[in-house]
Amino acid sequence: MKRYNYGNLIWKIKEKCGTQKAFCEQTNISVSTLSNYLSGKTPMPADFIEDAVEVLGITTDEIGLYFFNPSAEKTPLPV
Repeated sequence: MKRYNYGNLIWKIKEKCGTQKAFCEQTNISVSTLSNYLSGKTPMPADFIEDAVEVLGITTDEIGLYFFNPSAEKTPLPV
């Protein structure tokens, strides 16, 4: 599964909602579900992304920056 960097999303949640708990209340998910999304354990469903975009005031042009920003893959150094 492809990994994404959610650093921008975490920053935006803090900026707009103050806490992840407040964000979760506004998007009707549990804090543990958000944790699973942000850690990559569970893929984010489209309906959650739609709700998050609305709550956070993210434009359609910015969705990739917050939800589909590729994570830097750790590659082994050549020997």
